[in-house]
Amino acid sequence: MDPREIAAAVVTFLAPYLAEGGRAAARKAGEALVAALERRFSGQKVAEAALAEFKTDPTDEDNQETLEAQVRKALKRDADFLAELTALLKDAEGRNVTVGGSVSGR
Repeated sequence: MDPREIAAAVVTFLAPYLAEGGRAAARKAGEALVAALERRFSGQKVAEAALAEFKTDPTDEDNQETLEAQVRKALKRDADFLAELTALLKDAEGRNVTVGGSVSGR
């Protein structure tokens, strides 16, 4: 599983979710992803700031790129976090929520 693909899928999924609120299934999946990012980024000023900026304006491409880079770095350092985000994205797909990128197991 490629951290770059998972990071891109997370940001692609969250951008419209945060911009519009999404339907119920998307909202639940989005809330789970945001909570996972908040837990992982807690105490990491740069990552926390990237998530905060993204939440403020999720349609801004710079915010998307900055968050994606922070997610990618975290995924490369933490296999458990990679597994957690992969599972959350697969769960979203299972709920018929459109997820950008490719989410697959090893």
